[in-house]
Amino acid sequence: MQQLVAFLRAINLGGHRTVRMATLRDAFESLGFSSIQTFIASGNVIFETNSRSFTKVAKAIEKELRRRLGYEVETFIRTDVEIARIANCRPFRRSKVRASADVNIILLIDPLDANCRRELMKLNTDADEFVVCGREIYWRRIKRRRTYSTVPLGRVLRQPFTVRGVQTVSRIATKMSVNAAS
Repeated sequence: MQQLVAFLRAINLGGHRTVRMATLRDAFESLGFSSIQTFIASGNVIFETNSRSFTKVAKAIEKELRRRLGYEVETFIRTDVEIARIANCRPFRRSKVRASADVNIILLIDPLDANCRRELMKLNTDADEFVVCGREIYWRRIKRRRTYSTVPLGRVLRQPFTVRGVQTVSRIATKMSVNAAS
């Protein structure tokens, strides 16, 4: 069995109705997955599967959630090994992290092509700093005058993405390693 996490986009934000975590667990169970756990109410689901085709797993989840929820829910699958790597990555100096309001991780379906990567790097400012590592982008944001900077991520990335705080991903990594040890 392979332990995976599904990061679901558009769960409990952006104007959609509230999705109960039991609904997500039921959807994953109906797809034959096991050891299903939701983690905070923003669409993070830890589960196990025998499937080795993570693209097929993501598509099956998207189809089932579309059926149950009535809207598209893009799904970003990562293995337990990938989650550990993501959580342990330290792309910014410690002093920069302390001076930041947030460090987020942008999860992508595919790595950025060279053109998108160049466009993203043009968005680096004193308020936003981006570091690309595989299918993840680490985003250091600085809060200014009660609001965060806004950047045109959709226009630049040109593919689906979802964002999680580095603390959320670290907590998921810890939870997954505890589950693996059990």
